Amino acid sequence: MALLGVSLAVGCAGTPEAIAPLPPEPLSRAEVLADPDAVRGATVVWGGVIAAIDNRDDGTGLELVARSLDRAGRPRDSDRSEGRFRVWTPDFLDPQIYAPGREVTVRGEVDGVEHATIGEYPYPFVTLRATGVHLWPVREPPREPLYHDPWFWPGLYDPYWRSYPWRPAPGY
Repeated sequence: MALLGVSLAVGCAGTPEAIAPLPPEPLSRAEVLADPDAVRGATVVWGGVIAAIDNRDDGTGLELVARSLDRAGRPRDSDRSEGRFRVWTPDFLDPQIYAPGREVTVRGEVDGVEHATIGEYPYPFVTLRATGVHLWPVREPPREPLYHDPWFWPGLYDPYWRSYPWRPAPGY
């Protein structure tokens, strides 16, 4: 019974320590933009893909393209986004590791709204003060499914099949 309990606890430990626990009622970017002063200091767990990184002498700033999170807190692999937000952490984050395109989940407090530009387009960025940053491992590319049609055997339909150098070995 104890072994079952330990294996269940290990199997359910999916949220990284830096971002745990996930809030039960998460604030959205739109709710923060609607009234930033009312939610200043609220703790949120947001995630996304790194768009830019800026290291300074007192810490690191990340600009993230927001993505919805799965149960473990990892950003979902999709083309949908609520927009962008900026995160400030007092730690140094290496730009070779925290490179654009990598997935990150951040736990932090809402600090306000910063008006800046993306290219020449004016854009309101929600800013967070990070208390925890988790960099996710790079996703493995999807593999082609291995499918073998049991009713197709090339030797039955092509008399020259045995002379092809790329044919499968006998017994395939």
